Amino acid sequence: MRNDYLNQKRLLAKDKIRVVKWVKIDENFSDVIVATAGEDIEIRYANRAIKTHVENMLLNRTNQGS
Repeated sequence: MRNDYLNQKRLLAKDKIRVVKWVKIDENFSDVIVATAGEDIEIRYANRAIKTHVENMLLNRTNQGS
């Protein structure tokens, strides 16, 4: 998983994209500030959706290793 994370980070950096800040708004939402070549973008995510996505990624990863 760590290698996947680092590879994705490198791919984003290649396109001049980076995560500047991750801010927890409340128990339901977080804002992620992303810097691009042209501007900074703020994206709001539902914490539950992020948790579910990460859980699914981990399950898929462990199933591939079996």
